[in-house]
Amino acid sequence: MVAFVDPNDGNKLKMLMIEWLNARIHIFNSLPIDNTAVADVIVGQPDFTTGGANSFGVSAASLHFLNGAAVCPTGELIVADRLNHRVLIFNQVPQENGASADVVIGQTDFISNLANQGGGAASNTINSPQGVSCRDGKIYVSDSDNHRILIFNTIPIINNVSADIVIGQANFINTAAACSSSGVNRPHQLTFHDNKMYLSDQSNHRVLIYDPIPVTNNPAASAVIGQVDFTSCLTNQGGTVSANSLNTPQSVSISSDNILGITDRFSHRIVFYTLPITTGDVAFSVLGQADMTSSLNPSPPTATSLNQPIGLLFQGNRIWVSDQQNHRWLATPLPY
Repeated sequence: MVAFVDPNDGNKLKMLMIEWLNARIHIFNSLPIDNTAVADVIVGQPDFTTGGANSFGVSAASLHFLNGAAVCPTGELIVADRLNHRVLIFNQVPQENGASADVVIGQTDFISNLANQGGGAASNTINSPQGVSCRDGKIYVSDSDNHRILIFNTIPIINNVSADIVIGQANFINTAAACSSSGVNRPHQLTFHDNKMYLSDQSNHRVLIYDPIPVTNNPAASAVIGQVDFTSCLTNQGGTVSANSLNTPQSVSISSDNILGITDRFSHRIVFYTLPITTGDVAFSVLGQADMTSSLNPSPPTATSLNQPIGLLFQGNRIWVSDQQNHRWLATPLPY
């Protein structure tokens, strides 16, 4: 979920929300303010009543269980089309339903969708991308099942371009998961703050901090959240849920007042940290649970419960949450 100013539509403040199972993106031309809000544009489907992966075949307008999206300051929409093993670039945020992408990364064309293009990993292949981000004219892709982050130093304008930098691997052909200061295991989403990069390293049950933002291959992280050191990667540090443990973190978001939020997916909660952070720091607040040692998942859900939250966005004095298994998006006041 992303809030953004659209430079190609009168600098309107808009919001997009991802709907994974229906393989589509909802675009709201203004921020939702109550429970009656409906999207204005749908991406990935021809209309609001169609759903499903690649519903009319693999094309420039189809999606397959997408996980992440971003909008660049220059107006491009970047989509991590996970199970089509590609990233789609729309030169402008669509203003009509069923729009086609302009550029594809990770495939040679818009009708191909094999992981790593049917072969081994390379600088131009992708395997199950889960997160994308755009910063300073660069695109960052969490190439999850290749256990790496790809950085493109310029926004691609042609298909099948090669990445310039790789994080998490020593080169562009290695794909092994690792638990170390330079290795990752199914990275999900990343964000930036104060010349640092924050990465949710989901299957290592941690968030990595890179200071400064990487500009060369295979950098080491400078700090870790959720583990005691860079070589520990067990769920909840091998114990039970606590103020300094994580269980499959998905998304990271940073507020205007220097608070880091992390969606702790299988503990059914969001935890909050005060920046700056060093290894060993603990969360000071939690959303979705009554305390730091609970991981309840009530059925039926309540207005304060969460079931596998995967998306998070600070917006003004509220937090937006993608509450995946409750099939809803929630907006809630800041819990601190």
